[in-house]
Amino acid sequence: MAPARPAARSAARSTARLGSGGSAQETRVALLDAALAIVAEQGVQALTHRGVEARAQVSHGVTTYHFRTRAAMIAALLEHICDRQIAWVTRMYDELGALADNLPTAPADREAFTARIVQLLLAERPLTLARYELYLHAARDPQTQRLVADLRARHVAVQAQMFAAAGAPDPEFAANRLLSLTDGMLLYQLSAPEADFEQWAPGFLVEITDLVAPMCRPAGG
Repeated sequence: MAPARPAARSAARSTARLGSGGSAQETRVALLDAALAIVAEQGVQALTHRGVEARAQVSHGVTTYHFRTRAAMIAALLEHICDRQIAWVTRMYDELGALADNLPTAPADREAFTARIVQLLLAERPLTLARYELYLHAARDPQTQRLVADLRARHVAVQAQMFAAAGAPDPEFAANRLLSLTDGMLLYQLSAPEADFEQWAPGFLVEITDLVAPMCRPAGG
């Protein structure tokens, strides 16, 4: 058997170091986190194997060891972002559900509730930036378009379960509309930041809630 090439040996050693005990999965996640940070800060055009290695502080060849091509790395990054966002959305709804259970009906309290939603949306700014960068990349790349469509369907499915629990007659339709509306709000703020965003956004979210509310009512209710 031919001896391993120096780059492959170096990649394997770095994988063991970064993985804290040799976990290839931990190394892969750390590389994808580095890739996410690069895309969020500099855009998809800045995403390279060597750039990820420099960001993650690993040896040359480690990223190629996990992602043979740039397209493979982009596909893995999209899935990584989707996994993180679904986990975040689930946590957000759990927290907001707990708040809503104890929320009085006074207008001031409703405004406070929606203000918390805004804070939660803004808390994951790098994740959201990276997602939108990849969406724009997908507009010019059919292969990435298919991946985005599949991953969006996963995200919609998670939110649809929540709408179904609320008695929506068409949970998937409601989830799609709410996702589109909140994406528009976030894109607006990311592309043209407003200092008073956290002041006007809660009222905007109240309007979104009012628009989506009819979809959450049981059929015939």
